[in-house]
Amino acid sequence: MHAMKEMPTLGATAEGPQVWREPWATWAVLGLALAIGVFVFWTGIDNMAGKWQTPEYSHGYLIPLVAAFLVWQQKDELERLPLPGAWAGLVVVLLGLFLFFAGELSTLYVVVQYAFMVVVVGLALATVGWAGVRRLWAPLVILFLMVPLPNFLYNNLSAYLQLISSEWGTAIIRMLGIPVHLEGNIIDLGAMKLQVV
Repeated sequence: MHAMKEMPTLGATAEGPQVWREPWATWAVLGLALAIGVFVFWTGIDNMAGKWQTPEYSHGYLIPLVAAFLVWQQKDELERLPLPGAWAGLVVVLLGLFLFFAGELSTLYVVVQYAFMVVVVGLALATVGWAGVRRLWAPLVILFLMVPLPNFLYNNLSAYLQLISSEWGTAIIRMLGIPVHLEGNIIDLGAMKLQVV
């Protein structure tokens, strides 16, 4: 009988799975940089986590988990890519730090929070380079969704969406043959009034 040779699996070499081949010191430096980033940006992160406790932004707790899952789904592709870091990542980190100082001086937490996201993207670019960031663009963009919208944008957008919801709700009620009157975001059914909030 002939001995069957094992076929190499994708992402594997004769020595075993091809992983990012970075020494542990690189990952330690990256972990330390993230820890320092969290420490520096703590006021903005704390404010952001406080807003996650409201119904409008309660999804914020799930966003990092969703992003991590999307990165994990790409692990086989990432293992096969040469991922040299890019010096452009340092420029992006410096841009994030500039935004941080601007946010701190203007006391705008939203600027500090977006600056933290820019630093995270810069660290990713410095670690995995352009090829890795091209693979990880979706999780990196999704991370920006955990930052609450600025108040002026949220209030204007919320009022506009309330009016749209009221109009759609009224249209559906009318399709069901129920008489209804709409005034602003209040749906008047005669016996009761519904306010779209």
